[in-house]
Amino acid sequence: MDITELVRLNNLQLAARVISDRLLLGVHQSRRTGTGTEFEQYRPYFPGDDLRRVDWKLYARSGRYLVKESATESHLHIRLVLDLSGSMNYSEGGISRLDYSKVLLASLAYMAYRQNDPISFYTVKEGKPGLLVKEGKNAFYRILYHLENAVAEGKQGEGPFPEFHHNQKELLILVSDLLQAGNEWADLVAKTASPYRQILIIQVLGREELDFNLKGFYRFKDLETGKELEMEAESVRKEYRAAFSGYLAALEEELKLPHVHLVRASLDTPLAGVISEALKTISTWNS
Repeated sequence: MDITELVRLNNLQLAARVISDRLLLGVHQSRRTGTGTEFEQYRPYFPGDDLRRVDWKLYARSGRYLVKESATESHLHIRLVLDLSGSMNYSEGGISRLDYSKVLLASLAYMAYRQNDPISFYTVKEGKPGLLVKEGKNAFYRILYHLENAVAEGKQGEGPFPEFHHNQKELLILVSDLLQAGNEWADLVAKTASPYRQILIIQVLGREELDFNLKGFYRFKDLETGKELEMEAESVRKEYRAAFSGYLAALEEELKLPHVHLVRASLDTPLAGVISEALKTISTWNS
């Protein structure tokens, strides 16, 4: 099932389940058995097991050697962030950047939910990052609600994230086109990264934005300011390609920061592949 079909499902939870079921690995092994404080289950005793973990009272009643296993909860808080500036309304092949990003974030939220990771959800709108869903009970379903109702509009301006507490390890996942008039996104990321907080940025671009193989006359519209410009695509192709590739290269250099990693995707990239690459990055950080 491709991204077009997933968006047409008009059901973020179902789309997220379809994608996550294709992937064998989760964000990280967040709930695992071992020694801990919360009882999880019994299992048969195997040679080499610590005898202190055998439930001797149960043995006295049943004559079976059973070992207690506990659940060790994750200490990785996952903060999901969605760019809601007007340029996220850009679309190709009937799929908008916003729709693609919604399914992407819903899939990541579903994986975190399945693994009992604490998750929260933020948006960046008019340059102002805001918290919409705090971690806690039913956070996943509240995130789905806000994703389904998210509307992109306005400019991307500058504005810091609210202060985060550094009492646990965390991962911030930002989904955005990273298009900026100045240096807004790079500055925001630089201010937010820390030894306690790894940042994974998933930049979503259109194939035509990258390749610019358009032919003929087009009316181009700035989705943040509403300004329009009509021109022949061939006449500006060379200049556009040079400018855009230069911008992307400069942005990559700016984001080569400690605790920051960039994954780039286009609207024709299968979501499972994008998430798989992101998971490899997260797995490396969390190892």
